[in-house]
Amino acid sequence: MTNAPLFSIIVPIYNVESYLKECLDSILAQTYKDFELILINDGSIDTSGEIAKTYANSHSFITLFNQENSGQSVARNKGLESAKGQYIVFIDADDRLDSKALEYYAKCFKNDNSLDIIYTEFNLISDEGHSLGHQKFWFDMSTLAEQIKSGDELLSTLYKQKAVLFTYTWQGAIARNFLEQYNIRFCEGIFHQDILFGLECFSYAQKVFISPKRFYDYRQSLLSTTRGGGDMNKLLKSAKSYAITANQIVPLSENVKKYVSNETYAFYYRCIRTLLKRIMRILNTLPWSEDKADIIQSIKPLYAYAPYHTKFSMNFPHLSAFLTNTLKHLKFKKD
Repeated sequence: MTNAPLFSIIVPIYNVESYLKECLDSILAQTYKDFELILINDGSIDTSGEIAKTYANSHSFITLFNQENSGQSVARNKGLESAKGQYIVFIDADDRLDSKALEYYAKCFKNDNSLDIIYTEFNLISDEGHSLGHQKFWFDMSTLAEQIKSGDELLSTLYKQKAVLFTYTWQGAIARNFLEQYNIRFCEGIFHQDILFGLECFSYAQKVFISPKRFYDYRQSLLSTTRGGGDMNKLLKSAKSYAITANQIVPLSENVKKYVSNETYAFYYRCIRTLLKRIMRILNTLPWSEDKADIIQSIKPLYAYAPYHTKFSMNFPHLSAFLTNTLKHLKFKKD
């Protein structure tokens, strides 16, 4: 029996034929070679599945799973079930990884094998792959750069720096035994799953190495599954996903309350407020429907977390939507 690889790289794939080769080639170009690559074709209807199959047939360390379209969360969880590596690296199929990434992560874990998470910064690239520069994500990392902190300390810093939300999936690497110990998985069937996943990871992490390095190129793609534009169904699912996430943050915060600082606990509160505002901002643009009513009903238990103007929208959704659309109309006429 061969030894397990150090890294398991998990790539969910859905209709990314324009970018997939670039993504996979960036993984194959890694200077550190002790990894397995797990591809999950999530019911693609373009040539993504065939591209993935070609790569899997050409390399023994690549495993390809095909499934009916079920969303990124299900695909990532499938990858986690199959993973044999000590550390997990997630990559979105329209993004790319610097060739030195795994080499750097391996060095960090070798320096301290008790690390739970490596947290890095990233670069933003255009749809065409051109650099859009360095992207600051949620907070100023320079205050904690090159330090090992607990997840609680990082979330507390987010609160002090007035961050309103936090996400984590592909900004670094995660110890697989840490995910197994706390049974952390992606919430299935929703958009924005990286919010709850990130909060869970950092609520329980004892040792996070925070690095200013930027090995990940995040593509600002028009194909993002969470960009609904004017698609009412996607907007409704986005709002529903925020509602599910907000409702799940409450028990998470209570479960870890005795272990985290007051600032971290307050940050959970702020995240819920942010999600409630986003929900009502979306719903105020949509016509009345049973789905809209169900979403509003689902967040009623979170009423105490909402700022005043969001409470108004929750109590008077018809009037709030009317006022929102009227103000938009008046602004349009003025412009």
